[in-house]
Amino acid sequence: GVELLEEPPDIFDWWLPGMPEIDEPRRRALEELKKYIEDWQAADQDAFWHRKSGKPVLSVVICRSQSGELVTFRGMNTEVSLPAGSLCAERAAIAQAASQFQQAADILAIATADPQDKLNPLWPCEVCQSWLSKLRPQSPSIAVLAVSTSACAAFAVRVNGEVR
Repeated sequence: GVELLEEPPDIFDWWLPGMPEIDEPRRRALEELKKYIEDWQAADQDAFWHRKSGKPVLSVVICRSQSGELVTFRGMNTEVSLPAGSLCAERAAIAQAASQFQQAADILAIATADPQDKLNPLWPCEVCQSWLSKLRPQSPSIAVLAVSTSACAAFAVRVNGEVR
């Protein structure tokens, strides 16, 4: 989802990818989001998918697989101008994980960005926040990452809506 913040009032300190206290799921989320942005930037874009707002949003969800490995699922917002609304990148990535038979309890982190750097940092919209709150009983500490820019060189984290 798209939530535009000119000056994020609740971000006091940006995290940097090389900080030793960053856990592996968050580090993986940043790495995978950066790869996804690079892939998106290198691909031919179909304006149809973003014809309502003209604003693409990319998201990755990091899950722990049944074998214990971290796995990544990608999602992009799609806007087909229907009364039911658009599909946000976060929900698309969560649905991709569910479609690959991941358990809700396996979701560890989600990271989102505007690959064009017009809206960063992005936090989940109200609908996506509702989805995340519904997942909380299954996975109580999903880390939600918002990057400062599409370079993914700095990020902020929320867990259960609280900035960390």
